[in-house]
Amino acid sequence: MMLNSIKAKPKFSKLEKSMNRQILLVFAIQIGFCIFSGLYAAIWYMKEQDDVGHYLIIDQDGVKDQAFYYNFFIRFGNWLLLFT
Repeated sequence: MMLNSIKAKPKFSKLEKSMNRQILLVFAIQIGFCIFSGLYAAIWYMKEQDDVGHYLIIDQDGVKDQAFYYNFFIRFGNWLLLFT
């Protein structure tokens, strides 16, 4: 019979617990900023579509209905990389 066969519980200090919560908060705020920025960029693009430069044009196979969502996800990814 082994007396010490019980696994030890993981121990976290108050600092580690606080830091974990703060990291999650920063990540949530970053995602919020990226969603706002992606939506803003996609809405601006739809309004100014005729006046934007050719290098900014994002069109998904000529389908205008899907272009907004596609544009949002592309811009969201761009902002996520920039804010990171």
